[in-house]
Amino acid sequence: MFRPAPIPSTGSNAIRLTGAVALSAGLSAGIVLTSLGAATRLGVPDWWPWLLTGLQVTALWAAGTKRWWGWLLGASVQAPWIAYALLTDQFGFIPGCGVSAAVQAYSYLRQTSAAPRQPEPSRTTLGLEGLGKTRARLSAGLTGTDNGDRHEPELLPCPC
Repeated sequence: MFRPAPIPSTGSNAIRLTGAVALSAGLSAGIVLTSLGAATRLGVPDWWPWLLTGLQVTALWAAGTKRWWGWLLGASVQAPWIAYALLTDQFGFIPGCGVSAAVQAYSYLRQTSAAPRQPEPSRTTLGLEGLGKTRARLSAGLTGTDNGDRHEPELLPCPC
């Protein structure tokens, strides 16, 4: 069965964000550098859109399976897409990449800053484990204070 990776602590967020910025800058620089000698129709090597698409799909899969790095990878791939758009004169990519980067960065920050979820309260944590005993005592005509030196509040029947 799949178990998502634990959400990183806030101390490691700075390191992870720095890594994402470095990945983004490295991919962007790689696109620019490899385009200098490219003699293709678009002016960049043909494999760049495949690589960027593969990274984006991986990021979407990871975010969908609640892995902490999914949103971060998705946000960091947007700057290389913008570099690709600028080098290939496909300026229509830029607004979508900007919006996508903002949404994915926000989702990453929201996911990592969320407080850990508390488990649903059980009968024990609600103090209902003795409900059967209390009902029996009430039906026998005993009050909630009738058990020696220990005081138990009287539970009323649930109206539901």
